[in-house]
Amino acid sequence: MKKGEEMRFQQNQRNKLKEHFKDHVFYKLCRRIHDAFLKHCPTIIVSSEELFVDAAETLDELLTERDIKAERCSELWSEKLSINRRDDANCVDMATSQAEVAMLFYTVMFGLESVNHSHYRCTLQKTLHSSISLMWNKQEKTNCENVEKILHNEIVPLTEDMLAWMKNYFISVESLTEEINKLLHPAKNQCIKPKNKEKVYYTLPYKCEDENLRIKRIDLVRRKCEEWGWLEVNTDVNDFVHFFSGKPRDCRLKWEASNAVLSFLITKLLDIKDCFDHITGCSPRAIVINQFKKSYDRHFERVDNNNKTKTEWIVRILNYKVPLELPQLPCNQGDDISNNALQEVFAGSLHITKDLHKYNE
Repeated sequence: MKKGEEMRFQQNQRNKLKEHFKDHVFYKLCRRIHDAFLKHCPTIIVSSEELFVDAAETLDELLTERDIKAERCSELWSEKLSINRRDDANCVDMATSQAEVAMLFYTVMFGLESVNHSHYRCTLQKTLHSSISLMWNKQEKTNCENVEKILHNEIVPLTEDMLAWMKNYFISVESLTEEINKLLHPAKNQCIKPKNKEKVYYTLPYKCEDENLRIKRIDLVRRKCEEWGWLEVNTDVNDFVHFFSGKPRDCRLKWEASNAVLSFLITKLLDIKDCFDHITGCSPRAIVINQFKKSYDRHFERVDNNNKTKTEWIVRILNYKVPLELPQLPCNQGDDISNNALQEVFAGSLHITKDLHKYNE
């Protein structure tokens, strides 16, 4: 075993995977892609079995979350590269770790290519390929071109078998990830009793007791989120108000902001201890996953300064314990914060005409 591989699978685990999945078409695909990449980048230390496990988990994630957006795929490169750098234990250079991530992306792309659905075959696959083209081609502009020539001949013989397998796998409840876990950790899986854990649709436990002030601030946040494109326009007003009730309820809110922005926003709001009650289990992760039906993204460095500033505005608006001062901005500064609605709420004169007093129903 090469130095660094001890951070990954032991030889006996690799042997188990190889024997159990030797006739599986997706494992065969991983073997062929792995061999092709070794010709292009001989320094790769990820084994074909490790590629198979990572690709199966990634593919399962994309196929399970049927309404998943391309933004999740665009986040994968930095996430996977970080994991590879850790597991490679600095035994290879950055270029090799990048090649390992590219190898994973191509494997997942060929899996998505077999799905009879345009969202997967076009949108998600295109997003993954864009990440490879942008990130892997930084130093060597011909990386993609060179490896794709090799890959084409390797995967064509498996095309029909992949299509046949994916046709059933896409609509079935089977999971390669579960099968892999049961194989590698049988004792652990035997101890776990199957249970149908019900999702809890947590809402934010906003403590503002002044009903008029509460409604003013919540409605302004809704309007700003719609204006910024974070929230679907014409979101039901009462649904948005219910989202701040603290009572479990699926508010059916359609958030358009990225996973990183939403995760950052909810984390910042729950950090205002004086304005939001603590409810066991009501974490930013639980809210983003169950209430928003998105993947929680803890990589807040992905949130740009513009969205961080907007998040601070929302925190400031909802922090009812702190008086809001009317912002003094230069007349030539065309910033969102200077619009009439925000000016009014800072001045304490915003009037809500629609009946929103049913938020505690």
